[in-house]
Amino acid sequence: MLVESYRRAVDAFNRRDLAEWIAFMDENVEIESRFSRLGDTRFRGHASIRSWWEDLGDAWDFLEVVLEDIREVAPDETLALIHLNGRGRGSGLEVSEPAAHRVKYRNGKWLQLSYVDRDAAERELD
Repeated sequence: MLVESYRRAVDAFNRRDLAEWIAFMDENVEIESRFSRLGDTRFRGHASIRSWWEDLGDAWDFLEVVLEDIREVAPDETLALIHLNGRGRGSGLEVSEPAAHRVKYRNGKWLQLSYVDRDAAERELD
C-alpha cells in the first residue's frame, strides 16, 4: 500500500498537480528539497510546501522524479531509488542527479521525506 501511494504521489508531482500531490501528505509533513531558492532545505506543513511549490515553478522549466526502485523497508517507511531531472528556467541549466528518498508515513500519509545517501540506499535494498 505505501509503495503504491509513493508511486501515485510521484506521478502527481511530475504532472505538476499540487492538489493531488499534497493530498498524500500529513498536515505536519516535512519535506527536504534539493532545488529550493528560498534558503531553506526543509519545508514543514502544507502552507510552507505550497510556497516551495511556487518557487519550483518559478525556478524550473522542467523538473521530474524518475522512480527506479521502491520498497517498504519498515512499518510506515519506504525507500526509493530515484533520478532527478530538471532544466533551470532562467539559465537553461540541465540537471540529472541520482538520489534516494526515505519517506516516513503516519496513517498512510507522508510525514517526512528526506534525501539519504544513494549508495547506502542501494545496499539496503539489495
